[in-house]
Parts: sequence; structure tokens; C-alpha cells
Amino acid sequence: MKDGVPMKARPMERLSDLLGEVRACRRRIELRARAAARNSTKVVADGCLIKAMLDEQLHSRALRERVVGYASAAELGVLVSPPADIGRLGAGEDAFALRVLFWAAHRRMRGLPR
Repeated sequence: MKDGVPMKARPMERLSDLLGEVRACRRRIELRARAAARNSTKVVADGCLIKAMLDEQLHSRALRERVVGYASAAELGVLVSPPADIGRLGAGEDAFALRVLFWAAHRRMRGLPR
């Protein structure tokens, strides 16, 4: 805060916040998959449930949520397609941090077995 006016968050602070969102998203998906597996009468591979939940995140949310979902998938080691509209990130306050997160996740995805 400078002269009583809050300063804009710095890019690394934004990136740190995004990483927190990625980890929270990953935990939510893991917990939902475990609960679904416990409540299911069918034997379903845990990875299939997680991939289905990630696909849901990647296709039904705002661009920021899709990038966070993509990074969560990379963290979980689940191969998914990147958000097609990543070019729409523009120049908003979080655009730089979102791009950094996307490209770090994309590089991690490329290292996953196909």
C-alpha cells in the first residue's frame, strides 16, 4: 500500500495465487473422484474418473478456469488437450500470469507418455 492506495499485485504474486488455485482444483478433483469411486457400484479406474472431471472443468468454465484445469491435469499427470482459445488471453491484469501458467503446464504435458 502506498499513500493509502493499494498497489497492484505483482506478476509473481499473481502467479503464486494461480498456483494455489491449481492445487485447490487438483485436491477438489481428487476428492470428488474418490467419493464417486466409493459410491459407485461399478469398478471404474480412478484415472478415468479424474479425466472425466478434468474434461468437465476444461469445457464448461471461463478461460481462467480452463487454464487452471489444464495446469491441474498436468500436475496430476493426466494427458488432456489444451484450451483452444488460449489466444484470447488479451492484456488483462492476470494475462501474463495465466500465460506463464499455461506454458509451464503445456511443457509438462509434453513430457507425459502418450
